[in-house]
Amino acid sequence: GPAQIVNHGWYDVLHLVGDKSSTKQDQIPSKLIESNGQDLHDWFVVRYQLGNRPCLIQGLLEARIESFHSIVESWKTPKLVRSWFQEHCNENDTVPVRRQPQSTKLMVGIDRDGRATECETVHTSWGDWLAYLDNEEEQVEITEQSITKDYLKDWHLEQILEERVHRHSSSSQSKSKRRNLVLPLYQTPCMFDNDMLNPFLLQFAGSDYRFCYWGPKHSGTDWHSDVLNSFSWSFNVFGQKEWTFAVPPQDGDGESDNTDSFFQEAGELVFVPSTWRHRVLNVTKETLSINRNWITWTQVSKTWDCLKQEIRAIQKELHAWDDPCLGTNWEAHESMLRGCVGLDVTAFVLMIVVRLLKLIESQSNLEASSNGVCNLEIRTLSTFLNEEILGDSQLSIKERFCATFASD
Repeated sequence: GPAQIVNHGWYDVLHLVGDKSSTKQDQIPSKLIESNGQDLHDWFVVRYQLGNRPCLIQGLLEARIESFHSIVESWKTPKLVRSWFQEHCNENDTVPVRRQPQSTKLMVGIDRDGRATECETVHTSWGDWLAYLDNEEEQVEITEQSITKDYLKDWHLEQILEERVHRHSSSSQSKSKRRNLVLPLYQTPCMFDNDMLNPFLLQFAGSDYRFCYWGPKHSGTDWHSDVLNSFSWSFNVFGQKEWTFAVPPQDGDGESDNTDSFFQEAGELVFVPSTWRHRVLNVTKETLSINRNWITWTQVSKTWDCLKQEIRAIQKELHAWDDPCLGTNWEAHESMLRGCVGLDVTAFVLMIVVRLLKLIESQSNLEASSNGVCNLEIRTLSTFLNEEILGDSQLSIKERFCATFASD
């Protein structure tokens, strides 16, 4: 049947493979789903990225959209995923595990990776993490809906595997170890392919915001909004999550005490808009997901707001040290900014420039019908760069660039 949109007030459910018997939902034009992906991408940009509206996407695996088919085939059950990791990872490989605090009354702060600051991160071996998961299956059932269990999260699995393949390309032992490893692990759905953060970081900084999350029942992430005021998406390979959002007021003015929830099943994807506070709880025995934070032209101003807030805080801190040299030590400014939010002004500007160059280069290859959103992105990024950043003399862009490249 035709793909459908079910409006739940503050969020939508997108059924990419619809129910023929249903007549109540709005329909997504079939040509969007059956196209090469560009039309669906542009439609999604307008409705959800520019609209900054959450949605739950169903039917990705059934629709004619390249996405997570291969990884689901390999990881679709806890037993299969263990076999896959035993084949492609070493037992002593370390993974980042977030441990929950004993007190649930602590104020929630956010570190540079968007994590709750009261949580402790420990790096444990992959073998020990599997032992923890297996042991959790034997624990007494907890009935309250609280986050109490350790959680493997923000694991840069894709980057680790890519670097390992590159580093050991000539090693016969490594080749044997990865004999069935196919990279990339999945194809990013076309709705999200206007990301300018991860391609830039992978090419120029050797980092990314592509993650794997894996945890037992009652693991999760407490209240937060995503790092750098970015968008995020999360695809459930197996298990079930409960998502709770702080729904902003309809006029968009101020914060709201209104919260609401929905459940995400295996094979479903959640799109999280910029600046929306949310909480995620794993509610089945074991849950594994693929997650990504990303930045696009539609919310780049919100990321800039985040950076400016940190710039003011750094300036205030340096001023308190009462050392006149620090005020003009732009390498120190940029270094502190990277330490706070993982991105500095220099990288932010270069990210926009690289995206603009790519758009201009590819523009001639687009069909006339697809030029609309591309042209809008070029105009938006160009105007933003010239007026909001390069036009602000107080930012000392030239000095920041010179200090950054001199330090490298």
